[in-house]
Amino acid sequence: MMRPKLLIYRVAGALCFVVGANVAFAQPQETGGIGGTGIAQETGGIGGTGISPQETGGIGGTGLTKTGQQIIGYGIIQAFGSVIVNGRDYGLTAHTALTIDGQPAPLADLQVGQRALVSARIGQPGQQVATYVSITHAIIGPISANEGGGFSVLGQRIVPAAGAVLPDAHLLTPGAQVAVSAIGLGHGTWLASRVDVLPVGSGNFQLQGRVDQLRPAQGGAVINGEFMLMSPSNLAQLNQGEPLLVTGQINTNTPVATGFAPVPQISGPAGTAVEIEDAFVPASATGRLVAPDGVAAMAAPHVLQSALPQLSVIIGTLGSDGGIVVSHIATPQAPSAETTRPVLLNHGEAPETTHEPAEKAPELNGSEVEPPSAVGPEIEPSEINPPEISVPEVSPPEISPPEITTPDTND
Repeated sequence: MMRPKLLIYRVAGALCFVVGANVAFAQPQETGGIGGTGIAQETGGIGGTGISPQETGGIGGTGLTKTGQQIIGYGIIQAFGSVIVNGRDYGLTAHTALTIDGQPAPLADLQVGQRALVSARIGQPGQQVATYVSITHAIIGPISANEGGGFSVLGQRIVPAAGAVLPDAHLLTPGAQVAVSAIGLGHGTWLASRVDVLPVGSGNFQLQGRVDQLRPAQGGAVINGEFMLMSPSNLAQLNQGEPLLVTGQINTNTPVATGFAPVPQISGPAGTAVEIEDAFVPASATGRLVAPDGVAAMAAPHVLQSALPQLSVIIGTLGSDGGIVVSHIATPQAPSAETTRPVLLNHGEAPETTHEPAEKAPELNGSEVEPPSAVGPEIEPSEINPPEISVPEVSPPEISPPEITTPDTND
């Protein structure tokens, strides 16, 4: 169990944006919320997702019709309708809060390929309205080397995923400062879905990982295979094996860690619906699945009918012990190559999408419903002529001066 005093971190903490919920650390709590984010949750369900199921029968609708039901999605932004994560289009409104690496940001900063944690509620049947979106870059720092179709940052090997959003290759050279959206595969290897080149010179870094070793004699610790200097007070707060997000400055090629935050852990009351894209692997013959970032789940034998792909989406609910009970496993879609932008919902109507998704989500009611058109009929404005006003011609009156008779004063 992590020590609660880790909360004194001074970094990007979208992961501890608290809104009336307890922060969950290494062990899931049943107090509600997504660990480290403070996103409150209620029980909910997963409807049609539009992703390819691994098992037969498909994912199907599960009755997401109750207004106010909450849905939690954690995965790569695949495209924009409003914002599509794990095949689900989450509607964005002017009230949707967005943080990027812990800092408030406009919704226009959402990008295809970013890894997003979305909290949403049902506004109308079949429509999910996002209340909160959190983007966290797994790695920020300078490229140290190019190797084998990828590159290295902070001792981490970055491998682009299929469909990854990348800058021009000539920009990804040693010394370039980059922000990497990625899912960890373990042993310091990351599958990148998006890479952005940042201005050079800041010297800042960020790394999501685990505490491999504590080295107080050397004044630091090894995080995901990378040694980092840190103050004795910060070092005293760390526990070997705990997952965290660390930030700091690079001083003469050595990272100096100055801030720490917990990584997201899914937690909430029993029955809470979850949908998570990660690099899950079987950890036991009993159906336990784990991912390098610490997310764990239990799947029944009939769910694990074939080998898991490198990345998969688990869909299920939280059990009474806080663990994730998997009902379906699906293969995620690659990000869209089109560069559309997110569209806000308008008075409850779904936004007009400018892309054609690879797969359409099944209808919740099993019937095909034509969405309302977001574009009204074209109306030709009428020509309006100003009224013609006749002004009468008025002649000024002719005025004669009065005749004045002077009285005779000689009488």
